[in-house]
Amino acid sequence: MMKNVCYVTLKGGLGNQLLQYNFAKNLIQSGKSVKIDNRFYQNESYNILDTPRSQLFNSSFFGFDTTTSFENVYKDNLEKLLYSKKFNKYIPFFKNNAFDRFKDSSKFDIDNLPLVSVFDGYWQEVKNIESCREYLIDC
Repeated sequence: MMKNVCYVTLKGGLGNQLLQYNFAKNLIQSGKSVKIDNRFYQNESYNILDTPRSQLFNSSFFGFDTTTSFENVYKDNLEKLLYSKKFNKYIPFFKNNAFDRFKDSSKFDIDNLPLVSVFDGYWQEVKNIESCREYLIDC
């Protein structure tokens, strides 16, 4: 059986980064393969409107690998297909089975994720924090 691959987008300041790593750990505990996408900190255009931020911890500090250039191109192209009306018209099962993007407010079943999932949010729900509290303290 193929293992789900989840990409967690890292962004924001210290607190948000800790919550995103914590969320990634929750995904691992659910049997998912997880990588961190830290491209947010390499894109200088976000500094125009927001407070400048930097990645405060290397992802390996928390036990995660970061996405490769190939993976970034791959998932960016999958996302283009996801939002392509022509493609989804002919292959409607794509979104639910092959790829999807989730934000903080997204409803998803962690046990029934598509093969490739992108999680782009801050994940500040108390349930996420409580389930990996010891992990955060240990780190």
